[in-house]
Amino acid sequence: MVQFSRFNTTADTADNITRALRFCREQGEDTLVFEKGEYHLTAAMAAEALLCMSNHGDPGLKRIGFLLRDMQDFTLDGGGSTFIFEDVMQPVALLGCRNVTLKNFSVICRRTKNTRADIVRAGEDWMELAMAADEPWYVSEGELMIGERWCDPQRVFYFDEYDGETEQLAAGNAEYVCYSPAEGRIPHLTYSETAEGGVRVAGLRRPFKAGNRVVLGTESRCGAVMLAEDCVNTVFRDVTLYSGIGMGLIAQNCDGVELDRCATRVLPHRLFSLNSDATHFVHCKGNIHIHDCHFEGQHDDALNLHSVYLQVVAVREETVTVRFMHPETRGLTIFRAGDRAAVIDSRTLLSRGEVQVAAVRPLNVDTIELTLTPDSDRSFVRVGDCLHEPSYHATVLFERCTMVNNRARGVLLSGGADYTFRNNRFFTPGPAIRFACEAKYWYETGGNEAVLVENNEFRNCVYAGWGVYTIDSNRLPHDEGVYFRRSLVLRNNTFRDCEHPLADLYGFETVCFEGNVFEGGIAPTVRAENCGTVTLQKEIARV
Repeated sequence: MVQFSRFNTTADTADNITRALRFCREQGEDTLVFEKGEYHLTAAMAAEALLCMSNHGDPGLKRIGFLLRDMQDFTLDGGGSTFIFEDVMQPVALLGCRNVTLKNFSVICRRTKNTRADIVRAGEDWMELAMAADEPWYVSEGELMIGERWCDPQRVFYFDEYDGETEQLAAGNAEYVCYSPAEGRIPHLTYSETAEGGVRVAGLRRPFKAGNRVVLGTESRCGAVMLAEDCVNTVFRDVTLYSGIGMGLIAQNCDGVELDRCATRVLPHRLFSLNSDATHFVHCKGNIHIHDCHFEGQHDDALNLHSVYLQVVAVREETVTVRFMHPETRGLTIFRAGDRAAVIDSRTLLSRGEVQVAAVRPLNVDTIELTLTPDSDRSFVRVGDCLHEPSYHATVLFERCTMVNNRARGVLLSGGADYTFRNNRFFTPGPAIRFACEAKYWYETGGNEAVLVENNEFRNCVYAGWGVYTIDSNRLPHDEGVYFRRSLVLRNNTFRDCEHPLADLYGFETVCFEGNVFEGGIAPTVRAENCGTVTLQKEIARV
C-alpha cells in the first residue's frame, strides 16, 4: 500500500498523481491511498495519451488527470476526496488494465461548455436571460457561443427549461432545439446582448416562463469523466460525479464492469450534472453489474449499451474494406484477427451470414481493411452492407438504482445482450426504457436477447416531452414473422401517475406483462407490432 502523500510534494497535483501511479506500476504496488481532502488538477503537467472515445467527438491526444495503463490487481482509494479539474481535460483513463478498482472519491469539472441562466423576462416569442458565471459566453454573427473566442467555443444547440422552484425539468415540452447539425442555425432565432449584460433570445416558437431557468446545451463532448478501454474486471465503487464535459463512464472493448454505489448528482442550483449519459458501454462483453446507484441530472440516459456497425466500402478478392460512418465512433477497435464478422443488411439490420477475419489493417482513423480467411465465402458481401463482431455479448444486471430529473430517457438498449432490471426507480422526462438501433446515423447495433423487467417503480415517465411511451422501440422494415428481438418480460412492477401510453413494441418474438400494478394515471395500453406471442394481463388493453 502506498500513500499519495509521499508524492504530493509539488504544487502541481496532476504531476504528483502521475508520478505516484508510475511508481505503483513499476514496483507492483497493489493500492494507492489518498488522504481525504480537496485536490485541484490542471492540464499543464498532466499525463497524455491518444484516445478515441465512442460517442465523443475530437479523437486525439488528451491530457489526463489519472492515467492507469496496463495495471493489474490494483486499487485506487480516494479516501473520500474531491478531485476538481480546473481545465478541460480527461479526468480518468484506464487503458489495458485488469482487476482494477477505483473507489471513494468525487469529481467536479469546472469547465463543461454547457451553462445555465435565469429567465428574467419573457413574452410569447422572446425571453431575456441572466447568464451564470461558470462559463464565458458571447454573441457573434447571430450565434450564441459558449466558451472563450480563442479556445474552441461552442454554439448553443438546445435550451432545456427547468421549473424555477423545484429545479426539475418543466412539464410538457421542456427542450427547445435551436441549432441543427444538418441545417445550421435555426433561422428564426436571433440573439443579442441586453443592457444588463444578459442575452435576449427572439423568434421563439413557444413561450418560456419568466422565473424558470434554462440549461444552454452545446454539442461539445470532447471527453468523458472516466474512460475504461480494453480492460478486464473493472470496479467503480462509491464514486460520485458532479459535473463533466461529456459522459460519466464510457467503457469500450471491456470484459466485466461493476458500478457499486456510484452516482451522478447536481451541485446546488447548477440544474444539471453531466453533459451526456451517466454510463455508456460500447463493444463490451461479460457481466456488467450496476447496482445501488443514483443517476440524477445528466443530460442523457443513465445507461446506454451497444456495439458499432461498420459499412462496407470495397470488396476485393481477399479483403473487405469497412468504414466508421459516424465521426464519434471512428478509431475504435472492433475487429481483431480470428474474429467473426456478421454481414448485416443495412436496411433491415438482419444478418445475411458470417465471414472470418484473418488480419486487420487500419488504413486511417476512419477506414479498416479486413483480410478474410481463405475458406470465407465473400460472394454475398456487398458494398453498402454493414459488418459487426457478434461474439461480444454482455449480460447486464441493473438493480436498486434511481433515475431522476435527467434529460431524455432512463436506459437505451441497442446492443445484443441479456438484460435484467430489478428493484429500480424510474422518474424520467422521456421513456424509461427504449430499444433502438439503426445503420443510418449512429450505426449502433441492435437485436436484444432476453430482457427481464421486474419489481421496479415507474413514476410519471415522459413528463417533459421526450417521446410518447413509457417503454418504446424503433421500427425496421421487416417481413411479418421476422423477429429482431427475442423476449421481453415485465412483471410485478408498479406504474404510478403515468399519463402516457404504457408501451410501443416492435419485433419481439415473445412479450409478457404479468402482475404489474397501476396506480393513478391513464389506463395502460400496449401497441405490439410484428411481435410473436404477446401475453397481457387483464388491466392492459392492446391497441
